[in-house]
Amino acid sequence: MNDPIFHRFLAGLRKLEGLRDGYVLGLSGGVDSVALALLMREASGVLGFKLKAAHCFHGQVKGDDEQNRYRHDAAEFSKGMAKGLRLEFVCGPDSNKLLSEVEVSEAHLRKLRYEFFDQVVSSLGTGWGLALGHHRDDVLETRLINLIRGGGALAMASGASVQSSGNQHFKGQIIRPLVGESKADLIDLVTRKQLRFLEDPSNESSDPLRNWLRNQWLPELEAKRVGSVRTLARSLDHIGDWVSDTSQQIPLHMLSPKGLDRVGFNSLSSGFKKHLLLHYLHGINVYDLSQNQIDEVLKRLDSSQKELRFTLAGCQFETCKHWIKVTAPVVPYER
Repeated sequence: MNDPIFHRFLAGLRKLEGLRDGYVLGLSGGVDSVALALLMREASGVLGFKLKAAHCFHGQVKGDDEQNRYRHDAAEFSKGMAKGLRLEFVCGPDSNKLLSEVEVSEAHLRKLRYEFFDQVVSSLGTGWGLALGHHRDDVLETRLINLIRGGGALAMASGASVQSSGNQHFKGQIIRPLVGESKADLIDLVTRKQLRFLEDPSNESSDPLRNWLRNQWLPELEAKRVGSVRTLARSLDHIGDWVSDTSQQIPLHMLSPKGLDRVGFNSLSSGFKKHLLLHYLHGINVYDLSQNQIDEVLKRLDSSQKELRFTLAGCQFETCKHWIKVTAPVVPYER
């Protein structure tokens, strides 16, 4: 493919450390996943990795016929796209499940997706990773949301990495090779290639914060000062790079699936305690604690009691002699 976006895409893949033997493409039917599938298919012919495709069906929402139709259409569209690219395709986990109010929350659906993708990738054995279609606009929106939620400087590192070592719901390598491209770039590519894509009807509502930022605030900012959205994204990129470099000094070895190493944590300075706690909380998708609440948590964790349990801002904190464990709240997603 003789296209500038493909040359940038291919160059980015070549810079990855530990390119896998194969990748599962996370398909949604949106323009980002269509562009991802197209570019990864072309790149696989150059770099020699294998590809499979997967679509996560989120289940059915009670009383929302439009969203349910879209989800069925997206599953069929993704299946057809995979067939057109001659890729093995899997859809799951359960197309007939009716979701409860809690299960339509943003956090739950994210957990569902990553656990499904983890199951698919793990079934293929070692040497496989996951490729997702997050683009530059997604990264900007995520950073702004995390800042609004009180995420602080560490929020700037969220979602920006082309390559990551997974998260609490997905154990393997995740690549996001489109984070340097805007959604407009992807629409232009897909349109020029005369390919179809689907739009989630729920994106039209500006009730969720992400949609309001995307549909109203960012366009109004751009209209007020042309070029400001790109400049804002670039400024946050610079801060994110600095935070990523600085975070390498944080003793992340104190984090494990069991929680936070209490003995090691108590040996740190107050500044490193705060950064490590924030890193832990962000890893379980907790961004809503204010600075005063973080200070209160640190104050309570400074107790000499062997076992401690308390709840703050919906999060449950538990300690024993060796570990600090936090359980995140499940908050219904605003539709």
